[in-house]
Amino acid sequence: MLEGIDGSGKTSVGKEVVHRLQEDGHPAYFTFEPSDLAIGKLLRQVLKGDTEADAHTHALLFAADREEHLRNVVIPHLDRGEIVVCDRYVYASMAYQGAKGVDMDLIWEINARLPHFRIPDQTLFLDVDPKMSLGRTTHRETVDIFETPAYLTNVRNNYHALFDNKTRISSFDIIDASHSFELVVTDVMEHIINGNSFESNPLP
Repeated sequence: MLEGIDGSGKTSVGKEVVHRLQEDGHPAYFTFEPSDLAIGKLLRQVLKGDTEADAHTHALLFAADREEHLRNVVIPHLDRGEIVVCDRYVYASMAYQGAKGVDMDLIWEINARLPHFRIPDQTLFLDVDPKMSLGRTTHRETVDIFETPAYLTNVRNNYHALFDNKTRISSFDIIDASHSFELVVTDVMEHIINGNSFESNPLP
């Protein structure tokens, strides 16, 4: 699982890591949240400001999309013995909606009750200062309405608070995402390879 604030490089790094795993002979699959399923598409409209909804609604929509994503995408690939590298998961909901005032324990409880919920075998947090991360997003055609330095600072702080409490995380490491793309990819690859036998319990 890859986590991090906007502009931390999760998507690009995740895709490259999956590509390299496949080149090394390991069946691997890249996916992301919000998903490209029906609820995920609605969420993307909300995050762009096209559809109005408050933070509690965001949290519920993310949970609904997560259940569909797990059931229809993640678990089928895991059942085929693939390494699934996912861009964001429940920790993102807790960090982002938590920064908007939603109780993070409530978000966890909602998600933990999902029929197909599971704790990732490995979670890697791509950590970067919000000022640097926002500088990386200036080329985007569309920007989420919440991408501001103050908000992303709160999100980053929430991530660190979550990962300080390891009771909800099976395996967690911080990756310095301020480094070059190549160094970050290499670091993520090393953590995945060192943390998995590739014989059982693929990375969700």
